[in-house]
Amino acid sequence: MPPFRLSLLVLLLCWTLATSQTVTVIDEATLLPLEFVAITSHPVDSRLVRTSARGTADISPLHDADSITFSLFGYEQQTVALSDLVLMKFRVMLKPTGFLLGEVTVSSNRWVQQSDEIPQKISVITPQEVFISNPQTSADLLSLSRQVYVQKSQLGGGSPMIRGFATNRVLLVVDGVRMNNAIFRSGNVQNVISIDANAVEHAEVLFGPGSVVYGSDAIGGVMSFQTIMPKTSDRQLTAGNALARYSSANNERTGHLDLIYSIPSFSSATSISFSEFDDLTIGTNGDAWHERKEYITTINGIDSVVKNSDPNTQTPSGYNQINLMQKLLYAPSDQWKIEYGFQYSATSDVPRYDRLTQYRNGALRFAEWYYGPQRWMMNSLNVQYLQPTLLFDRAKFTVAHQEFQESRHDRAFRSTSLRHQYERVIAHSFNADIEKIYDEGRELYYGGEVIINTISSTARREDITTKKLAPTITRYPDGSAWNSYAVYAMVNMSISERLKISSGVRYNLVTVTASFDSSFLHFPFPSVNITPGAVTGSCGGVYKLSEQWQVHMNFSTGFRAPNIDDIGKIFESSPGALIVPNPNLQSEYAYNADLRLVGIAYDNVKVDFAGFYTLLHDAIVVRPFSLHGNDSILFEGTLSEVRALQNTSKVYVYGATAMVEYNTLEHFSARATVNWQYGRELDNSSNTFVPMRHVAPLFGSVECTYSAGRMLMTGSVIYNGEFSNNELSPTLEDVNNFPLDKNGKPFSPSWYTLNIKGRYSLTNSINLIGGVENILDVRYRTYSSGISAPGRNVIVAIQMRW
Repeated sequence: MPPFRLSLLVLLLCWTLATSQTVTVIDEATLLPLEFVAITSHPVDSRLVRTSARGTADISPLHDADSITFSLFGYEQQTVALSDLVLMKFRVMLKPTGFLLGEVTVSSNRWVQQSDEIPQKISVITPQEVFISNPQTSADLLSLSRQVYVQKSQLGGGSPMIRGFATNRVLLVVDGVRMNNAIFRSGNVQNVISIDANAVEHAEVLFGPGSVVYGSDAIGGVMSFQTIMPKTSDRQLTAGNALARYSSANNERTGHLDLIYSIPSFSSATSISFSEFDDLTIGTNGDAWHERKEYITTINGIDSVVKNSDPNTQTPSGYNQINLMQKLLYAPSDQWKIEYGFQYSATSDVPRYDRLTQYRNGALRFAEWYYGPQRWMMNSLNVQYLQPTLLFDRAKFTVAHQEFQESRHDRAFRSTSLRHQYERVIAHSFNADIEKIYDEGRELYYGGEVIINTISSTARREDITTKKLAPTITRYPDGSAWNSYAVYAMVNMSISERLKISSGVRYNLVTVTASFDSSFLHFPFPSVNITPGAVTGSCGGVYKLSEQWQVHMNFSTGFRAPNIDDIGKIFESSPGALIVPNPNLQSEYAYNADLRLVGIAYDNVKVDFAGFYTLLHDAIVVRPFSLHGNDSILFEGTLSEVRALQNTSKVYVYGATAMVEYNTLEHFSARATVNWQYGRELDNSSNTFVPMRHVAPLFGSVECTYSAGRMLMTGSVIYNGEFSNNELSPTLEDVNNFPLDKNGKPFSPSWYTLNIKGRYSLTNSINLIGGVENILDVRYRTYSSGISAPGRNVIVAIQMRW
């Protein structure tokens, strides 16, 4: 070819690559567009883009890569040279396949990695699973992993339990920002429902301690949610997603809307969701214990016990919720990426159903008990610098401001005194996360974190007859503070083609300050000022036995520093038991070991087995205490035993998870999951080990999926084992939450449900989604929950994407 024509061809190729940066990814069999395909440079670095509902993605952030990789669960991973995309007209077809050992994850070190290179176990909840399951809340979304157990005290709740730990011993992360705050309690925590399940683009669960990267609270695991991300485009692009859903068990009405606008250097993502939930209806087949036979209502100013006209309706339990989100992305060049995010969530009043069904001396105890609106607002600014330097290849800095508001309102039967307690937490955080890749075999990740929490706590009593207000004791010390300062570093190294190791270390210093008001309850200490520190580490590796089988091993430590809920709470945990502040708390410290075997047999069977052992020293638990030398005091007219959270216990938990998946490579796939845990904590009074509260019974699922053309159907069996009376924790004091066995003792019975769900794509843009949960209309209650689960639940939804 003449030199002139060759030069012209090269120039034309370069111009095409520079101007055509939008790629389309479709299913090879159906030719339908594929959404949520992860597109990364090859070899993998921190840059990641995902396809839209149209199957398109702007790949300009990867312009300097030699090759790029397309990954989607259920499809064969494909790596394409960037120059070859021109010949393919920027159109990539993915072939349905069996399984891959790894998926794209970010929770391990805050940067993009393949899960088959990470020692720790990570479960990815895929967008496809969320799409067909239609979870009402993010608590329900977590249960889709089939490896996270969710407890509910009321319909407007959901407290995740991971490997025997829960509440303030597991960590919530949203868009890379820590959600746990200074008043996350040891009881059940409901904050996960503030995250809009309809706006979650990607969710991961990291099992075991994650303290090296995430700090305090990450003992049982880390739940990382990535909400909708704005994406730039090489041309002006407008896209959207609308969803309307109805569920029969609680008469749910949900509407959701996403709007995306993109141009080459700017993008906007807007999301709004609104849900209304009526009282939840239970099944008709099973123990009459689940029935709500009576409830309290106020008639002409007098509390009265009335018969429930429909005992299968759990009255009252309904509530409403709204979620708003706005994100803006500005990418002035290939080196800079600046993203601002705003998220807001608010509920209506939420009835505390487990307290409203609590009996004392044979009669219902509370006329009113409800949470006031749970509000959460987050403003975050994330700045990424992607130009390699001597100290780093890529760096990102995240500044966030969060505001949490919650309140509790309760009144005893026939009492005229309504107590109001209000809490407000302002949380500021700064994270610096740095990545340095020396070569394909050596990677360094390091960074730092600053967290500042300030707490406002007020309380008053209202006479419902005269409307007069009077001050009363607050739940927490008003004006208290909880701050954290940390630095960390992690190293990944390829020792050989078969062995890759990862190790890390973190130093964390926490300061906790609080001053106590002795107006209502006199304390022998006027204030608390503690500064617990902790060094945590991890060391693990991945060894490839063959191309299809590998072993993961990991040893790690984790910690949880006492927070304001631990050292400063004044709370009636149960009738006749009062929890008071303890100024002498220190951090609890966990030692953990993981072993995992994962592999693919016969190209279409994937086996994943993981075992773990966790030992928790200086565990913070509720134990008998004394105040001014007294083991009991008179509190609000009741003689109450004094208790406090103390570092007096040891805890050990071990267990295993097994998962087997089968895929015919064409239309049929199946998955079976089982989880088993055993945990004990030291009871100091008897010097014996007793069952732990947050260790779940045996649980799991069997699921089968059939897909053909525009149709997809999924059938499942979800099951839960029994906990006999001697397997229940002594700290589960409210026996109203459990039925009685043949000996008249509380226990948690086994149960299972049959479920079917499906999706039909009318067009490339319109999908009909439906299903029936709990087909057999079984009455059951998940372990330690305060409200029974839904009966037969018919779900109908329509989704439109453009």
